[in-house]
Amino acid sequence: AFEIKHRRWFSDFDLYTMQRVPELWDQLVEWHRSSQDAALKCPIVSGSNIRFETGGLARNSGLLRSPYPYFQLPTDTLHIIKGGRSRRLRNATLDNLIRSSRELSLTVVEVVRSGVRHYSQVFFARIIGCDEIVCIKLLDERYFPIPRDYIDDDAYVFAPPTRLASLNYSEDLARREEGIYDRLEDLQGWLLPHCYGFHLVGQAFPLTSPTICILISMTWQFTMADGWQCYGTILERIPGQTLGDAYPSYTRARYWWTISR
Repeated sequence: AFEIKHRRWFSDFDLYTMQRVPELWDQLVEWHRSSQDAALKCPIVSGSNIRFETGGLARNSGLLRSPYPYFQLPTDTLHIIKGGRSRRLRNATLDNLIRSSRELSLTVVEVVRSGVRHYSQVFFARIIGCDEIVCIKLLDERYFPIPRDYIDDDAYVFAPPTRLASLNYSEDLARREEGIYDRLEDLQGWLLPHCYGFHLVGQAFPLTSPTICILISMTWQFTMADGWQCYGTILERIPGQTLGDAYPSYTRARYWWTISR
């Protein structure tokens, strides 16, 4: 075993043991609290620069692909999805940059969503060498919500294999989402945004800090300058009205109903 301070992933803590030894779960909770505090002191902000190179999810964790054959959707269904619109084209420049370059850099232009209790931190960014602004989604476990199974001894009424069932690992989330985008590749540009691969990122820096280093593959892997890593993806940014803008009264009512539960 290595020291708690040297751990970087939920997977550095053995789930089988945590389900049976609450003291080890307490160690993960303490690690999560301290690493989250450190992350909040140097968040990714507008203007942050991120350098990345090919490598990542496929190499470190493998991909999760369906073994079953893909069946084309019925013509009527495709007509509804397309709605008479032309398919949005992939950015060929971005595809070529990713395929031909070992290292690339991007600059964050807008923070869309960040902070605690989110499974994804979302940013708009521009990759150097490509004019199009893309969406960057990072799965940083330091910000993940974690279960409260061991708040009291009542947790032990459940069988060990069922404990901590809601603890989500970033590599699992990334592999599932990558598999879905691969499976539904024909719908990218219609119903789904174009996906430009999954990747791995580390800790953020303010504007005056050094460049953030990131490792990425066709499933990407980002690594921060301090060595912290998390998985993430590059997606097409689609301008448009949000559901909250279209139905503000419904969104507010839904929000207050959710937090009042």
